[in-house]
Amino acid sequence: MPAPLSVEGMRAVRQTIRTMATTSSGSLRHLAAEIVTAGIADGVSFVDTDDGRVLAAVGTLARGADLSDDGLLQLAIPTEAAATFTMVADLADTVLADTVVEDVVVLLALRLDLLEARARALEAERHTRTLSHASQVLGQTMDVTQVLEKILGQLKKVVPFDSASVQLLEDDTNLRIIGVQGFDNSDEILTLSFSLDGHNPNKDVISSRATHILKDAATVYPHFNAGPHRPAAIRGWMGVPLTFKGELLGMLTIDSQEADFYNDAHARTAEAFAAQAAVAIANARMYGEMQRLASHDTLTGLPNRRHLEEASKPIIASSLVQEQPLSLLMIDVDHFKQVNDSHGHAVGDEVLVAVADRLRQVVRPDDLVARVGGEEFVVLLAGSDLIMSMTVAERLRAAIAARPIATEVGDLDITVSVGGFVCEDPNDGDRRALKVMMDLADKALYNAKAEGRNCTVVDAPLA
Repeated sequence: MPAPLSVEGMRAVRQTIRTMATTSSGSLRHLAAEIVTAGIADGVSFVDTDDGRVLAAVGTLARGADLSDDGLLQLAIPTEAAATFTMVADLADTVLADTVVEDVVVLLALRLDLLEARARALEAERHTRTLSHASQVLGQTMDVTQVLEKILGQLKKVVPFDSASVQLLEDDTNLRIIGVQGFDNSDEILTLSFSLDGHNPNKDVISSRATHILKDAATVYPHFNAGPHRPAAIRGWMGVPLTFKGELLGMLTIDSQEADFYNDAHARTAEAFAAQAAVAIANARMYGEMQRLASHDTLTGLPNRRHLEEASKPIIASSLVQEQPLSLLMIDVDHFKQVNDSHGHAVGDEVLVAVADRLRQVVRPDDLVARVGGEEFVVLLAGSDLIMSMTVAERLRAAIAARPIATEVGDLDITVSVGGFVCEDPNDGDRRALKVMMDLADKALYNAKAEGRNCTVVDAPLA
């Protein structure tokens, strides 16, 4: 039970949480009315001693009073309540026994502690609802970019910040920022990565797998005052690990421009949110990987026929709008069946992987390369006329034949045949359909095979 305090003036009481000043003012008014009704005082008010705000007032003190009046009693209430309170009472009897004063102090301390407990329960319920809503929002998308946006948007609803970031582990030695909010220079911030061997607080979060709070980050780590971080004016800082089923994915950083801003309550809320964010990130990653596996060849890593069909649509449409030529090359590994029959499918797989790698090295970044069959590959070239297509086709063929392919049975001399079709007529939408172009390129490939293989045939009809 709290010890009673002297009636001499206002006394400092324990440090308390300010939220009760708004969440419980109605209850304080009710408590003041009870004291007046009990005949202890003609008027009661509760005052926040830090800023002088009247939080509740009943009776004569509801109309204001001179605090220097001899008939007023000021009691500093020892409590865990959510503000530093002083009770001011306009006494019904100016001669009040000390024992009565002590009883009043103890009673108020207990009642205010109950109010604080209720305020905490309401705050916990609000956080639970907010976190539950955040979990639902995070589960609405599987796109990684959208997940990151939603994580940072929902985070601000549960933990206040001026800026924040999502950072994921690239390997065992590096963290990369992949999502930000609150930075004016976000494009610059998104280029940053942090070494886990360097002098930075991120290393402490990752190595300990625990939340870390810095009262004033700029005084401990100079990089907060320099470079891309400087405009954000970060002072208070909190780093929270992102963990999914025991695997450390990365971390959240939460920043404030006010020093000593974050506390243990913020940390608990952030950790609960981070647990949900980690699930969302892991699910988005798994979904992305499933999508990649469904659209890419697992052996070579190249897009498969399904991906080619979807990815070619905007390329074909753009070529028509911009009235540019479009070409397609079919590439087939010569005598591939003999490779499999003589050395086994494992060696055949090595050959296909090597061919795919060399094709990637020759084509332009915007060209689309795909594996469409056992030993068949397709290259879709936007903006390539007959001369350019022939040049690319010859480069591809020469890249394969230039040097042997290393396999488990030794180096093998491998060649390819290339057949191509070029549509230069800007109005010929029919022959720009993917299936039509593949059929016409396949006919050119057949001619290349007939000419002895390891050669290129590209057709470009005049009309």
